[in-house]
Amino acid sequence: SSSFENLVVDQLYLADLLERLEVNERSLLLLRYQADYSFQEIADLLDIPVSTVKSTLYRTIQKLQRHQMKGGESG
Repeated sequence: SSSFENLVVDQLYLADLLERLEVNERSLLLLRYQADYSFQEIADLLDIPVSTVKSTLYRTIQKLQRHQMKGGESG
């Protein structure tokens, strides 16, 4: 039961974090980590350079980590 609660909390937390992202950041995250696309596949799909995919994902993950640390301090 507690693991289910944790899962729900994690999902809500993740949804909250995703809400804070730009549409393109969210899209890249979901394609990379949920749909399991490669950097090249995402680049082809969105018609952007692979370097852009990588740098945007890197920045997005940094942003999420900052939010996570801030969230951890307050609660």
